[in-house]
Amino acid sequence: MSRQIESAYDEFLKIEDEVQFNCPVLITYGEYDKTGYVKKYCHNWAKKTGYPLKEISNASHNANYDNYEEFNELLISFVQSL
Repeated sequence: MSRQIESAYDEFLKIEDEVQFNCPVLITYGEYDKTGYVKKYCHNWAKKTGYPLKEISNASHNANYDNYEEFNELLISFVQSL
């Protein structure tokens, strides 16, 4: 299984096409997310694009589920700032 995941990540890193969003973007991840390189990718994406990045405390990979109260507060605040 780890070889399959490594293979998928290797291919993912080869993609050079940029996805362009025609809407506001808020990047979030869980404080305890240990899934692959999620934190690293989120930080790199935010740095490259300028999209806001927020860490959800006391949450893992499913941060919007693990700490839905904090996630919802961040999301409401983000939407109200538009």
